[in-house]
Amino acid sequence: MSFDQHIVATILAMAAATAITRLGGYWIVALVDPGPRFRRFLDAAPQTVFVAMIAVPLWNGGIAEWLGAIAAGIAMRLTNHLAVTIAAGVGMVALVRLALGG
Repeated sequence: MSFDQHIVATILAMAAATAITRLGGYWIVALVDPGPRFRRFLDAAPQTVFVAMIAVPLWNGGIAEWLGAIAAGIAMRLTNHLAVTIAAGVGMVALVRLALGG
């Protein structure tokens, strides 16, 4: 396996850009005194990102994905634990796909 200098430089540049944007966001928020409205936005942002990540696969998915979403919803309701919820949803999708042969 050979290393291409351009590929390594590209990966390092992308890592630097990611670090700068993340650290820059923390820096900007540290300079601002967030009011209650902005604080509510910051508290809700992780949930909106999660919903955006699962909305399209669920919309385009079949019975396995829908049953996985239902299992995840039930697990969250019963346990209120993110790892259990993810395991229940992914596990249900895997089991249904295995049962349906694909």
